[in-house]
Amino acid sequence: FSLRVMGTVPSRVSAASARLAPAGTAFVSARDSLLRFSGRIADVENAVAFDWPGTSFSFATDAERIWLRMDGGKNYFTVRADGQEVAVLQTHYGLRDYEIPRSSASGARLLEVQKRTEPVLGNLGETVLGRQTRAVLLEGIILQGGS
Repeated sequence: FSLRVMGTVPSRVSAASARLAPAGTAFVSARDSLLRFSGRIADVENAVAFDWPGTSFSFATDAERIWLRMDGGKNYFTVRADGQEVAVLQTHYGLRDYEIPRSSASGARLLEVQKRTEPVLGNLGETVLGRQTRAVLLEGIILQGGS
């Protein structure tokens, strides 16, 4: 892994396909017991919402490719694989798929995604910094080439 800021490329989710997983992949809902959350969360229909810094979720997988499907609310996240920080994820408003960097190691690994930013930076953040945040809405993960 190389540490890099990700999430700056356009999403592959369109309004028409937002509820679908691409062919050859498996969608796992954020409310599935495979995902473990730490911190303050709220169940919202078929998703999980959170806004508190330090809130995280983790899951074990041996998938070759992994995407997070979420409205990231213009927040930043630390991504760890087996306890090692591998990337900083920069998110945007609106539902998108964010690909997690692939590990050079094969086999199962534990991935953790932790919110870094404070809740709603507010008007000062929008006016001065140009980056007002909002709550995160995680719909799930998409796995390809594993489980």
